[in-house]
Amino acid sequence: MIADVILDDHQAVREIFAVAGNAAIEAFGERAQEFRRFGRLWEAHAAMMDEVVYPPLAEAVGRAPAALAARGRQREIAARVADLAARAEAGMEEDWDTDFEELKALFERQVDDECAVVGQIVSRLAPGTLAEMSRRGRAIRERMAA
Repeated sequence: MIADVILDDHQAVREIFAVAGNAAIEAFGERAQEFRRFGRLWEAHAAMMDEVVYPPLAEAVGRAPAALAARGRQREIAARVADLAARAEAGMEEDWDTDFEELKALFERQVDDECAVVGQIVSRLAPGTLAEMSRRGRAIRERMAA
């Protein structure tokens, strides 16, 4: 189900945070690698949400506040991930940990809003629509992961 794909992405990002957050202070190469992976995952996640999740949800429930907040925050998270990846790659330590923690908090707000979206999806959309969303969501994720 599309909800599982969304929740799997959340878990994958949390794992990236754990690896990057537990890396040694000098391990900027490892942090950069994890944040490049985060960036690719988030790009695929955002595409899936924009193409597959939000259109039928908007049709079913209108402009739901959680969906609007989540959609806007996607771009902010992507920009912050790219910034942290570039800074880690360059070995720029200054404020990296602070910005990392702020990104984690922002991401958790995103998760909260996307979980509200998942609840709306499951309760408001027909099983056939959910199945089609799941198929299309997985296809986007596979295409962008390749």
